Amino acid sequence: MDSTLAVMGSLNLVEFETVHAGPYTFIGRGAGGPEAAAGILSDIINISLLKF
Repeated sequence: MDSTLAVMGSLNLVEFETVHAGPYTFIGRGAGGPEAAAGILSDIINISLLKF
């Protein structure tokens, strides 16, 4: 994979260009086992803290 847009595994990439600041590329971890589990656990904790 020679492209700078090619990422492996659970990485995500978004690239855009602005008129004044030029190009931006953001690469970060995305969906995967540990990431999904952390998100679900966070949601459960936040729901449990809601006051009805």
